[in-house]
Amino acid sequence: MRTSLALAVAYEVQCRLTAAVSVMPKGFNHSTQLAMSMAASTGRLFGLSPGEIAQAIAIATVDNVSLACMHVEPVSQWKGFSPGMTGMRAVYAVSLAKRGFTGPRGRFEGPKGLELIFAQSIQVDWEDRISVPQGPGLGFAPDPSVIFAPNSMHRSGLGRPRP
Repeated sequence: MRTSLALAVAYEVQCRLTAAVSVMPKGFNHSTQLAMSMAASTGRLFGLSPGEIAQAIAIATVDNVSLACMHVEPVSQWKGFSPGMTGMRAVYAVSLAKRGFTGPRGRFEGPKGLELIFAQSIQVDWEDRISVPQGPGLGFAPDPSVIFAPNSMHRSGLGRPRP
């Protein structure tokens, strides 16, 4: 049950952030949002408080801004490894937040934040309890090298059942 809830959190955060800002045309890879969704879901799975999860997201976000050049031909092997590495770093960010480490404030709207980098406001209605946003490209990826949170949870070992 806890793993299913963590997957739901990952999917919800990933889809809402992807719907709010399209990072690929701006030169960034989806793993930018993946770091946030993985930190949120892993924090939930590990029982962190909302404040600790916020810190984990801050740490994971600033450590995982990824460039879209990994998708340019010829595609390197890194494209396949990137989601797992992002997931691994997000899990590490959660472990740091659980121990009291803090991340930078203003990662969205602050000076040098993502809104400045993406040249747009990032508005996500987290209170909207309707369904996950629908839109082009939102969903599970058929290609395992395309990054989405459930894929990375599996790669990082979080989606595996316990023996």
